[in-house]
Formats: sequence, structure tokens, C-alpha cells
Amino acid sequence: METLKISIVQTPLTWECPEANCNAIGSLLAANTLGDVIILPEMFTTGFSMNTQLIAESSTEWALRWMEEQANKHNALLIGSCMFVDDNIYFNRLIAMYPGGRFQYYNKKHLFGLGKEAACYKAGDSRLLIEYLGWRICPFICYDLRFPVWCRNDSKLPYDISIYVANWPAQRHFAWQQLLVARAIENQSYTLGCNIVGTDGADLLYIGGSKALDATGQLIAGLDDTTGILTVSLSKSALTKTRIDLPFLNDAETFVLQ
Repeated sequence: METLKISIVQTPLTWECPEANCNAIGSLLAANTLGDVIILPEMFTTGFSMNTQLIAESSTEWALRWMEEQANKHNALLIGSCMFVDDNIYFNRLIAMYPGGRFQYYNKKHLFGLGKEAACYKAGDSRLLIEYLGWRICPFICYDLRFPVWCRNDSKLPYDISIYVANWPAQRHFAWQQLLVARAIENQSYTLGCNIVGTDGADLLYIGGSKALDATGQLIAGLDDTTGILTVSLSKSALTKTRIDLPFLNDAETFVLQ
């Protein structure tokens, strides 16, 4: 598929209230024309909460059913992370839900020490490569953005798009902006960041800045600090031309973290 349309959802989150968040996001999706892929923020059901007592098997299953319903309704791949429990172990887990109910997942590798995330959740140990409509997509979660070795592209089988779903607060907004550009340039991939707006239950302020960058780090389009959906069209031929004209990935080390 030459052109892939991706919609980035930037929204405030109601603290620790999955039903309110899913209802609000569902209404926002219903009011917009959407792409082939829809990106939701990190922990879109609750905000960046360490209160794992909110989660039970039933709420995990409910979140999966909601994602399946939305993926089917909009005929799109739906990507976002949420609190997740699996065999009594808690994860900050990104779900990639396909129309029809099949899904893949990625457990956040880098847990945020300042927020004591590692005390509540178990870290993942492997990346996820999504193949969809002829595109290779590699999703990451928030704090992963600071760790370029984990995010580095595979020179032999490179991903086309990297996605970062986040709750990235205002006081470190400059880092969010710069690191997204850096990841796009060094990996020669389209790079998309999905952040939230508003104030969470820990009284942290979020000012959005969701955006899409091309494989040279140039801005395609972005959102400021408002609620909304940003939809961009990505060109496979433009990406290929960049990599042919500037074959930097050919000179990269051959190792890739698994």
C-alpha cells in the first residue's frame, strides 16, 4: 500500500476512570474521519496511575472488547497502552488491535523510575513489529523514547514507522520534542508521537505536542495543546527515496536488541 493514513488521538484523560475515558475517546473517534491506523495515548483507560488495584481480569477483558469494537467500527488498526494483568502480573501493555479481533501486544521495556513504575509493573523484554497493509510498524511506550539502543532500526529489515504513545508532562516537553526528531533521523523512519493534554491525578500538567515526522526528522504535522485528532498520510515511495538517496542505514551495526 503506497499511502497509509494514520490518526493520532490527543485527549485529556479522566484519572483512573476507564469507562469515562473510553466513552470520551469513542465519541471523539465517531466525530472524525479516521485513517487506516488509530493511535491512542499511553494508559488511555486510566492515565499514568500506579494504582494496580483498579485492575482485575474482568476490566482487562473489557478493555480488549472495547478496542475490538472500535477497530471493527472504524475498520482500522487501533494502538494504545493500558493497565493490564496477565497471570496476576501487571504490565503497562500496548495492544495492537486489528479489525476482526486479532491482536498483538508489547510490554513497556523502560519503566519510569521517577514514578516508581517498576514497583507496580513488570518490564517487557522484546519488541513488537507490526506488519499491516504492506507497512512495518514498531511501537514503543513513552519512556522508551529516551533509550536509542532499544529503539534502533534493523538495517537488514527496517521498520517504516515508529510510534511512541505517551503521558509526557509539560516540564519535560522540550525533551519530548527533541527526542522524537532524533529517533526519526537516526532510524530513517516516519516517527509519530501521541501525547495527552490536561492535568492528571498526580497534579502533573500535559501540553500535548503530538506530531508526525518524516524520515529526515522534518515535521509533517502536529498538534499544540488542544484536544483533537491529527490525521496524516505517509508515502512509502517517499520513504524509499530518502533511504536510497541517503543510505545511512547500510552503514549501521548489524546487531539489534531483541
